[in-house]
Amino acid sequence: MRAYGAANGLDVIELDSPHASIGIAATGPTFDSVRQALTDLGADDMALRRAGIKLLRIGMPTPLGPDAVLSFAEGLEEILVVEDKTAFVETQVREILYGRTDAPRIIGKKDAAGRLLIPVGGELTAGRLLAPLRRVLGSRLELKKPPPPALTLEVLPAQRARTSAVAARTTARPRFPRDPLRVAGSGATPW
Repeated sequence: MRAYGAANGLDVIELDSPHASIGIAATGPTFDSVRQALTDLGADDMALRRAGIKLLRIGMPTPLGPDAVLSFAEGLEEILVVEDKTAFVETQVREILYGRTDAPRIIGKKDAAGRLLIPVGGELTAGRLLAPLRRVLGSRLELKKPPPPALTLEVLPAQRARTSAVAARTTARPRFPRDPLRVAGSGATPW
């Protein structure tokens, strides 16, 4: 299986930088979500190259090809593995790089401090990856600022008191439209 993956180039370094210090690895649709999230953050390929970021598209997650991972990891300080559900690919990357003196730090479901980084449940859409990518790449890239929170109208206590007083003075009586089928006073129908 590994020979087949290597011979057919299933794992591809899609973006390389000569002075890369961080790499992002993902599989299939998740890789596409990572690319979209990076675009949404304003990080195009030129910005990623300038910031020293490599991208690895994993085409065959099991068994993960060691040649592609070793080539990808060369010179990196950190690898972010983005994947749905469990840390399946992340574990394989750790095993492939285990014991190497120049091995980069591997993060994925959790960051270097052990805090949750990549959401565990549900599909990883570009929108759900914005915050984790901002956390990891924020110091390396000039990213678009998140939009300001939606404006909410706050009712001040004085306004609330006036509104309550007005509501108490007026009694809301329901108004019903006249019944067009009844003619006033006669009890007869109009037809």
